[in-house]
Amino acid sequence: MAEPTTNCIQLISQHYNKKIQTRMVVVVKKKALSLLIVLAIGSTVLNVSSMTEPLGSTDTGDATAQFFLGWKYDHGILGVAQNDQEAVRWYRKAAEQGDADGQYKLGRMYEDGRGVTQNHKTAVRWYRLAAEQGLASAQNNLGVMYTNGEGVTQNDQEAVRWYRKAAEQGIAKAQFNLGVMYAFGNGVIKDSREAVRWYRKAAEQGGC
Repeated sequence: MAEPTTNCIQLISQHYNKKIQTRMVVVVKKKALSLLIVLAIGSTVLNVSSMTEPLGSTDTGDATAQFFLGWKYDHGILGVAQNDQEAVRWYRKAAEQGDADGQYKLGRMYEDGRGVTQNHKTAVRWYRLAAEQGLASAQNNLGVMYTNGEGVTQNDQEAVRWYRKAAEQGIAKAQFNLGVMYAFGNGVIKDSREAVRWYRKAAEQGGC
């Protein structure tokens, strides 16, 4: 079986961090709260003086605040030292309240073995919870786990199902992965035209 991309899978694992480091990041919650952070490429200007404390309160169990605090520890910014264990701790608090971003990031920590013992089954569990809430990054990562048979029984049809959900939300990595599945006939009927269509969508976004 042809894997969707050795290089692309590596890029997927780095995608979230690169996005935070180099682009405007908008974390939209299914609540009244939202959080906007702007980081400029190569810039030393970071105007976040008003955001040294998370929105809401971690003490009162606000999931948005818990996620944001985990994110700060994850990346070692905004007044805290980088600490994987603390990142996991706060992501878990948010995830256990049903926060999709927290679930996704906790899954990432388990997949990569950061702050916790690496456990692909646990990563899949958290990815699935986030994916079922419609979080596209989690849907794509869940597809990768099915493609590689990590934490789940290898299943190309399931991989395609989750890639498609993410691809239809505009995630370039998922569009590329879906194109690969069509190109090689993994989990779908081989279809070069459909492969090119998804490759084109990914390429138009600068995807791998």
